[in-house]
Amino acid sequence: MDYFPIMVLAPSSLYRPKSAAENLIEELRLNGVLPVPLEAIAKQKGYDCQVFDPETNPKLKDVGGMVNHAVKKIFLNGGDPVQRQRFTLAHEIGHILLHAERSVVDFRKNLDNPSTTEEIEANRFAADLLMPSIPYLKAWFESGGDYNFLAKKFGVSVPAAKIRATTFKLDRP
Repeated sequence: MDYFPIMVLAPSSLYRPKSAAENLIEELRLNGVLPVPLEAIAKQKGYDCQVFDPETNPKLKDVGGMVNHAVKKIFLNGGDPVQRQRFTLAHEIGHILLHAERSVVDFRKNLDNPSTTEEIEANRFAADLLMPSIPYLKAWFESGGDYNFLAKKFGVSVPAAKIRATTFKLDRP
């Protein structure tokens, strides 16, 4: 099934994020552009990205990212590794396209173990945007499933590359 076993999703919840990511890549003519230029996508959608320092406000320590539609800003935790920031940014772009009706604060625990349909959809969108199906499968077979190669090529973490492989039933030890 899907790589988020926490809850069973209706088929539309599985395909809507994938379609949205594929349509965005097509709309912006980003087919084959890797790693996907997320900040340029956010800008094209009218949002600025801003990195915050979690050390300046202890309340922000566990926040991975936020999107505020009122001010058209995406906020990312500067204490996170770059690959995690990229996944969070793709996740927040997912909220912009899929859940534009509300601003969102994403705590790390919710990004890692999503428990709502909206969070699962945003994670699925992020994976589909960062690691589009055809380029991922092509890179997987060309590299023999080398997760380090895949992570570098797509600008993601090794765990994200491994999780993506499971969606295609390509996982290996």
